[in-house]
Amino acid sequence: MDLCTLFDSNYLDRGIALCESLNRVSNHFRLFVFAFDEPACRILKELNIGNVVVIPEEKILNDELQRIKKERSRSEYCWTCTPVIMEYVFEHYDVEACTYIDADMFFYDSPEFIFEEIKGKKCSASIIEHRFPNNITRDTNLRLHGKYCVEFNTFFNTEESRGILAWWKKKCFESCSMKLNDESFGDQKYLDEWEKRFGSIHKVENTGAGVAPWNLSDYRLESKDLNNIYLIYREKQHTKLIFYHFQNLRFIDENTVYIGVYNEIGRKDIKLIRELYDNYVEELKKNRKMLKERFGIIFRGYEDRKKGNKWRYTGMKDLVAYICVYINCLFRGKRNVITIKD
Repeated sequence: MDLCTLFDSNYLDRGIALCESLNRVSNHFRLFVFAFDEPACRILKELNIGNVVVIPEEKILNDELQRIKKERSRSEYCWTCTPVIMEYVFEHYDVEACTYIDADMFFYDSPEFIFEEIKGKKCSASIIEHRFPNNITRDTNLRLHGKYCVEFNTFFNTEESRGILAWWKKKCFESCSMKLNDESFGDQKYLDEWEKRFGSIHKVENTGAGVAPWNLSDYRLESKDLNNIYLIYREKQHTKLIFYHFQNLRFIDENTVYIGVYNEIGRKDIKLIRELYDNYVEELKKNRKMLKERFGIIFRGYEDRKKGNKWRYTGMKDLVAYICVYINCLFRGKRNVITIKD
């Protein structure tokens, strides 16, 4: 099983956590990490993490990407490169398939379960839904962020699959704007077109994959053991957690972390949040300490309030959704900040 991701030294703590989580749950994978600056490349090579192949950013850069890199924000440039790094893997390595994963994900069970599902459908590419909860903000979230999430996307080394990848790359080169209401919203909203334009697209069915802050209100912690976390999805479906996407998490300082979970509307399982976030934050803190002591890497702090993109209302439903989110953040926002005990 071949996977790929990208990050720079600002994401080393999360990237290392991702690599180590995969090694805990599987021995049958190869992760191609595209290191997007020199410190990340040097440190990853020195760490020599098992099953990880480090590829410097220079390997994918051409004149067009050099131009795009100068014109776009850092996030927009990285999103532009998502299909590029998969294309590079196909062109330079003998692989049957390649799956893109985000660097701020963490695996609790082997992704082979997802890959076997995808292979069994004999598709050309796979997509995974955001699975937004069925509440008052659902329609607005779908319009702003798209139905599907770029977080676990598999392509095969076939002509049809490579054609979908080439189309996605072309669209990302045209625009990877991160402004809400834009047609693209990074590399993500293009995925909504795949089912219309291409055949043989599989939607991942395993609800233990793609668990994230935006759909966490639909999950409850059922039980856990030394190796697994068991969940209940929408009060009726039993599932085992495969990966969680720690989107929007950031350190305010060394001992204070903003988790962002309580920005989302809906009842939350506090035990599940503690199980996920307490352990992940400890993992990141351990990595940060190691990176500081061994390599002199010091991560900059963030403000506890993130400036968001302004919505352009397209109707009363959007306005009501915005008001609900605002009120929710007003009363529950303080829960987003957690303190790490030494």
